[in-house]
Amino acid sequence: MVLAGIWIERRRKARAEALEQAREEIRKEGKEKLRILQTRWEAWLQRWQDAQAAGIPFNEPPPPLDDLLF
Repeated sequence: MVLAGIWIERRRKARAEALEQAREEIRKEGKEKLRILQTRWEAWLQRWQDAQAAGIPFNEPPPPLDDLLF
């Protein structure tokens, strides 16, 4: 019984550690996706502002959101 309790506790701790590691990886991936998305939007905004300043029509659609977020 004692050994089973020790084994169960170790297994519980291992699962908790694995879950926390998975969560951290998801957080990192999310931050990277947001960084990429922000970079794309900033570049698009700069092109739009440059076109506005030059009086050139600008019909480029904004960057899609769904290709990175889903």
